[in-house]
Amino acid sequence: MVTGLERLLKSPELLSGRRVGLMTNRSGVTSTLERNIEALLSAGVHLEVIFSPEHGLYAAARDGEPVSETKDKPTGITVISTYPRIDEAISRVNEFADVVLFDIQDVGVRFYTYISTLRKFIEGAADNGYEVIVLDRPNPITGRVEGWLPEPEFHSFVCAADIPVRHGLTIGEVARLYATELGVNDLVDVITMPGYDKSLWLDELGLPWVPPSPNVPTPDTALVYAGMGFIEGTNMSEGRGTTRPFFTVGAPWMDAFKVADAMNSVNLPGVKFLPAFFKPSLSKHTGKLCEGVEVFVTDRDAFRPVLTALKLIEMAMRLYPDDFEWVKHGDEYWIDKLAGTSKLREAIEQGGLDDFLNENSVNSQMDIYQDMLLY
Repeated sequence: MVTGLERLLKSPELLSGRRVGLMTNRSGVTSTLERNIEALLSAGVHLEVIFSPEHGLYAAARDGEPVSETKDKPTGITVISTYPRIDEAISRVNEFADVVLFDIQDVGVRFYTYISTLRKFIEGAADNGYEVIVLDRPNPITGRVEGWLPEPEFHSFVCAADIPVRHGLTIGEVARLYATELGVNDLVDVITMPGYDKSLWLDELGLPWVPPSPNVPTPDTALVYAGMGFIEGTNMSEGRGTTRPFFTVGAPWMDAFKVADAMNSVNLPGVKFLPAFFKPSLSKHTGKLCEGVEVFVTDRDAFRPVLTALKLIEMAMRLYPDDFEWVKHGDEYWIDKLAGTSKLREAIEQGGLDDFLNENSVNSQMDIYQDMLLY
């Protein structure tokens, strides 16, 4: 198996005579850890501009932090940030390029914004006539699926696709879904990975992991993030500003031993909880002593990250009804944006989480994606 990038590097004549833009960040590397930027230039590709997603080209900016236009240090190529002014950035594509390569490591989670950025570039192709070529990469947390489909009225930049929370797709398959939905299959191509087995984890594929954002340092973090990302919608710390983001969850008003005992008593598959004490260096509860739990995945094949995180939220609300709160951005509950529905929040508030999951959870990938699958 080789990535889409390395297949393109073997046949760079596909881009002969074309002005090329590249949407990427530091995760866009070859199997030998060469940056895609230098690799494409060495192959003779006329790379005219680089676009960067949330967190910037070097994946150094914090969550939600605006990133300015700059130059790539080694090559001097202009780097146009798409975050947060993505429409403005995409309006400039034709100024530099007639084809945009999309080469970035996704994490396999619906609310991770790189697939939302991809949708915007495909919408821009429909409006402006440039082509998008996705250089496919593995889904690091396999093709397993967990979660539910969002409601159309909740579509946003953290919910841009009609796919489950843990969606099981590669970024190329997401591109196919978008292209079909938007009716622009003639403007979107995917350079696939022949021989790719979606049942395998990234560490079983022999490929390096370069963190695509500051708080996803390992593929294991990506797996836990598929559920613990929902903690962002509460007033608990999701572990940003600790050495174990998304594995470490808590708040100043929690009792670590009480919460760990309560969570272990649920006997969730593939996971155990230890009492945790920590002081986040940024984000929620900065500098305050928090108590909570540290998540230990004991069987990643059995582990259900979405279920685990929602049970933790449910437990926190039950044990600390006077302290637990949902976070709002303006007038909107952030949990609703992440979930793609208000029904999840309402179900947890009313003690009906299990009913919500039983009624809404997606069990079959094929039933959802049908002919979108490439592997």
